[in-house]
Amino acid sequence: MKTISFTIAILLMLGLLLGLGWLGYVTIDFLIGQFGVVDSQTSAVLTIATVSVLLSALIIAAAIKSLANSIVNSNHSRKLELYSQLINELQNHDQNNHLSLEQLRNHLIIWANDSVLQEYNSYLELVSNTPPNSNDLKEQTKKLIKTIRQDARNGQSTINSTTLSSLLDR
Repeated sequence: MKTISFTIAILLMLGLLLGLGWLGYVTIDFLIGQFGVVDSQTSAVLTIATVSVLLSALIIAAAIKSLANSIVNSNHSRKLELYSQLINELQNHDQNNHLSLEQLRNHLIIWANDSVLQEYNSYLELVSNTPPNSNDLKEQTKKLIKTIRQDARNGQSTINSTTLSSLLDR
């Protein structure tokens, strides 16, 4: 089923690219036809103006993308600091620091990825409903840390559960 949906997606993308290419060709053909009616000096000015507008649009788009990347990067350091604090709290967890876990939730709501928030919420539910050393709680802790790693590394975490278990059990 994955292969069929992948093939359909590729065909749709190729169709979209073909349509955009055809639209670009028709537009350029139209502009050349319009500039052909105008004398050569006006045509040169119009061509230069068109190129200037396109270059300006590219520069503005690059600036917007750069600004978005800088915002993401500035938030990333705050997120990593919060994740480090959370992992420290998870490793030192007992029933007495349940309040600090609840306080961390407020910061996570602002800074954390949605998947991290979901795993953290599941973790808090297990903390309040199960004994401290239950296997379910340990498994949820592993899932939470794995999700944190994926978010902190922009989705590029390939650590497996066995490695993570050996790191956490030390």
